[in-house]
Amino acid sequence: MADEPLYANIVIRETGPAEAEIRGEISLARVENHRAAVLRALQGRVSLPGFRPGHISENILLSHVGEAALFEDMAELAIREAYPRIIEEQRLAPIGKPSVSLTRCAPGNPVGFLIRTALMPTVTLPDYRAIAREIFGGKEVAVEITEQEVADALLQIRQALATRQKRNAAAVDGDKNTEPPPELTDELVKDIGSFASVADFTEKLRGQIKYEKGLRLAEKKRIEASERLVERSQTTIPAVITESELEALLARFMHDIERSGAAFPDYLAHIGKSEEDIRRDLRPKADKNAKLQVVLNEIARAENLRPQNKEIERLTTLALKREPKADPEAARAHITMMLANEAVFQFLEKEGAVATQ
Repeated sequence: MADEPLYANIVIRETGPAEAEIRGEISLARVENHRAAVLRALQGRVSLPGFRPGHISENILLSHVGEAALFEDMAELAIREAYPRIIEEQRLAPIGKPSVSLTRCAPGNPVGFLIRTALMPTVTLPDYRAIAREIFGGKEVAVEITEQEVADALLQIRQALATRQKRNAAAVDGDKNTEPPPELTDELVKDIGSFASVADFTEKLRGQIKYEKGLRLAEKKRIEASERLVERSQTTIPAVITESELEALLARFMHDIERSGAAFPDYLAHIGKSEEDIRRDLRPKADKNAKLQVVLNEIARAENLRPQNKEIERLTTLALKREPKADPEAARAHITMMLANEAVFQFLEKEGAVATQ
């Protein structure tokens, strides 16, 4: 096995601007090398009456999932093992998650595969340091908080408390509670959290409002910097990146609709649009987001801005605890991208700040 190559018969073909497909095959010996790992994974995944989790015999397990399904999982693991080596040896620079399909997958035979991937396109960057100075330079604007903002926030909190009281009262003696929002007292704010008094609560609320207002101001500057980076850069974006961004935008859009309490099909019927209409509406934003991501990737590469592996693993572990069914590889790729983007914006902000000193 040590001398068995990871893959063979690699053929690479460009399929579009910054897009390529990789065809090849994995030997049967390499595929079989993953049998034990796949069986262990299936043991943890499959639940059968009369068997404790992880204690299903191999024969029973195979009779349930089938040899073909087992072999397919083994083949996918073998391709995943080979992919980084293919990329390195063929001197490719992929971006995003590749699309992998099996072109030949029969137990007892070598496996054929097809990988479609976007490649890092050629990017002509603008003078991003100058853009940083334009946006993040100059005298820092002080964040001001008005008394009206504090009063409005206090009223919202009182109204939320009144809603909670009304809900609790309705559970006891029907929907009869019509009390106005309660006045804040020292006792009430102590029940809300670690506050010594109404004055302490108000002062900490003022600080929170100022902090959130500062975040919005910083985000506004980042959006402005992003707009200029996109406008002044030249590149051709692979369709697969744009489509991936479009799918992400659509998923978030659907999630927001469902969080509001409406079913997505009902929402479409109400506004008289189809899902394809929504996709068409979102496409310009997807195009812009895709170009921005490519530009940020190139700046990160040019400035050697790389997230720490420990932080990637820490955040990936947390994400998978929150969403156990999520794809670990996709979660890790997304978190790596987010951390790299944050590193680029911090670099640009620092560049702007240094220019004003």
